[in-house]
Amino acid sequence: MSDIDTIRRELRPWTSPTGEVRYYVDDWYGLIGDVVEDYARNEWMSPDLSKIKRARVWYDTGARVHIDNLRTDDELILEVIRSNLEDRFFNRIRLFILTYRQLFHIPKPIPIHG
Repeated sequence: MSDIDTIRRELRPWTSPTGEVRYYVDDWYGLIGDVVEDYARNEWMSPDLSKIKRARVWYDTGARVHIDNLRTDDELILEVIRSNLEDRFFNRIRLFILTYRQLFHIPKPIPIHG
């Protein structure tokens, strides 16, 4: 599940002339390219890989993933991108935080229960 606070902290916002705010994932292919390539190789209905690479992936202010510039009837490739991006983007952030805490000997925050 996407977390809008993490998205705001990690991605730069872009605001359209109409006021819509988008958080583009510029390196989305670097995060999940291996999964997308495997899918494209094994699915005969998959769009051409060069077309997939041109897709623009972004989050809205509700933390929902959107994919632009990829015209396709193959809904599965859209789901492959969405679900794998969710897993890898947020796991990368969690891994960075854990590594940072370990490197600088910062303890985990203690949860306060009311």
